[in-house]
Amino acid sequence: MIDKLILSNTTYKIDNYLYAIGEAWKIAAKTYDGEIFFDLALPFIYSKTFYNEKLEWLMNRRKLFKDILTKEWFDSFIRLISSNTTFDVSNKIEKINVPTLLIAAEEDILTPVKDMEYINSKIKTSNLVVIKNSGHAAFLEKFKIYCNLIKGFLL
Repeated sequence: MIDKLILSNTTYKIDNYLYAIGEAWKIAAKTYDGEIFFDLALPFIYSKTFYNEKLEWLMNRRKLFKDILTKEWFDSFIRLISSNTTFDVSNKIEKINVPTLLIAAEEDILTPVKDMEYINSKIKTSNLVVIKNSGHAAFLEKFKIYCNLIKGFLL
């Protein structure tokens, strides 16, 4: 039903570590404060490299979180995190049989490169690309590289 697939910074299961991060994010979300949420949840999203090089950009984003995140957004986020605690498709990945681009990020602690390598080993039609010096938010940290990877794959 699909011709091509892109899986970016993803995992095949929620392990104990990712579950614990999700629980911490729910606690942060229950403060209903965008700045507190940013301070507690977002260091996991961006790479150490990005934090060290783009702190001003991050602090502007922190303010944006305070200004635009609503109680409804936080409640939705809590429901989202609570909905995937038993996610595990490790025994289904090999059924994917279309050309698949896997995009990983070198400094992603949420969905580490080794998780993406596992997915790559199971999908016979996949190609894994690792974006250097970036974290889970590689699409923001390395926007041009990220977009060029997708464009090159789709064309």
